[in-house]
Amino acid sequence: ALYVADFYNAVIGHYEVPLNNPRRDREKGRVWRIVYTGEGAKPLEPVNLRTADLAKLIHSLGSSNLTVRTLATNEILDRFRTPSDVIGPLHVAMAEPENANRRVCGQWILERLSGLDDKTRDQLVNDQSPVVRTHLARLLSERPKWRTSESKIAARFLSDANAMVRRAAADAAGRHPEVAFVEPLWKAWQSADPKDAQLVHTARIALRNHLAALNIAEDPKVAD
Repeated sequence: ALYVADFYNAVIGHYEVPLNNPRRDREKGRVWRIVYTGEGAKPLEPVNLRTADLAKLIHSLGSSNLTVRTLATNEILDRFRTPSDVIGPLHVAMAEPENANRRVCGQWILERLSGLDDKTRDQLVNDQSPVVRTHLARLLSERPKWRTSESKIAARFLSDANAMVRRAAADAAGRHPEVAFVEPLWKAWQSADPKDAQLVHTARIALRNHLAALNIAEDPKVAD
């Protein structure tokens, strides 16, 4: 639908009319919802996410509207406090290959419910959608400590074909300094499109964080 915010005011706002003039309307307004009602019309009815059941909320995670996806995510986490009630149905929904948005939101929900197991995580690593891989890198960056498997994912993403994935991986690596990241970060910086200022800057910040946190100059592996 098309929504139009509308108001009418007899006084447009010019200061030749006193500000306390009673014809200045500061209270009334209208919101118009415009939909096609002709032959074959099937206007979509908005879903009330506050009362929607879990199945409808999980379905809404795949919406093309970011606001709907965000609200549905918050509703699931606010109303369904038992992780086992959510994790199973969410895994099933995320297995549908055609909707990347649902996998993006789903992985954040699983992470917050401590339900993002290694098998699901590895499937997301190989996801065809760069948006899904980007969010996985951002999700991992929020973890306070990394295991070896998570470091390997970040290193792999630093050479991903998609620049946004590489940028998210560089940011993630910058929050978890390891000697092994120095060379991949350098390569990510040097191989970046010079016009991609965000990727270049993120890689440089990540390298700076490594130099500040590690005894790089004293490590013979790095010196070589």
